[in-house]
Amino acid sequence: MGHYTTRLDVYAHCRPGRPISDQFAQDLASLLERLPRLLILTMHDLIPHGTGSFVLNASPTLEYISWVGTDWRQNWVEFMAGHPNLQSIGAPFVAAPRLFEYPEIERKLEHVTELATRSGYEATQWCEKWLKPGTLRSLRTTSPKFENDALFFGSSDPALATNPFDICGEKLTTLHYCVNDDAHQWVATRDFNVALDRCPNLRRLDLTYTSWFLRPAEFKHKPSITTFGIQKFGNLKQEQAQTMFSLALEAKASWLPSLQVVQFIDEENVTKLRYFFNDDLESKFRQLEIALMSYDGTEFSTSRTTQTGHDNFFTR
Repeated sequence: MGHYTTRLDVYAHCRPGRPISDQFAQDLASLLERLPRLLILTMHDLIPHGTGSFVLNASPTLEYISWVGTDWRQNWVEFMAGHPNLQSIGAPFVAAPRLFEYPEIERKLEHVTELATRSGYEATQWCEKWLKPGTLRSLRTTSPKFENDALFFGSSDPALATNPFDICGEKLTTLHYCVNDDAHQWVATRDFNVALDRCPNLRRLDLTYTSWFLRPAEFKHKPSITTFGIQKFGNLKQEQAQTMFSLALEAKASWLPSLQVVQFIDEENVTKLRYFFNDDLESKFRQLEIALMSYDGTEFSTSRTTQTGHDNFFTR
């Protein structure tokens, strides 16, 4: 079966101080050696013991890797050198990215069109040192936490600061922007304006937030975005759901004039969104010619749940 396997997902449930065992790492390395046609590899909460060199055993045909929830950096440069066909990268979490050396590599990755990082600084380093210029089309990153945030700009000194959107923004067609919930309101709005300004060719924008405090009235740009994805972290109550619906409705009139599709990209809360949706909202979206999609790309169902007891569940 290994000869026909193209995808492998590994869930380890590790936590700091409890990495995977040496035996698990050896078994994983052995398994990867037996998957010569592997194209997709995802690892969740997997903390290596030592270098984590087992990842080097992944097939050179690999096109997609995502390493979620782990502070890991060993062997990454060697891994990239042995996997030139990578197209999509979910970079492993680096707890202190400014203390991590991003060395130049002999041959930059030529085919990477999608990149996800935890910080703007990481995105900048990837784009400058590891990716061929002009290839990136989709970026996911987190907004600055405060003015002159060194974790985003690389330095608290404005004269030394760098912005990932200055490096790769012009070619981006998709941006997933995670709004830092600790950011000051005016800082968040200012930096979002910068992102829109540096990314003139965006066609899709996804916004993830915990508490909505951006000010659309202060957005200075009206990009040609046709698809707008929205995600709210945490438990969703009726008032917060109405905020999401209002945000989507007002976007076309205020700052997204080309909007055609709104997608609710939060799998966890989409059932609650359906419950809080109503005929009046459906009519308003139809009048604006905005199609609604669920997180999985299917049509957002407007049928409401009516089973006894669900009111208490959805409104608590």
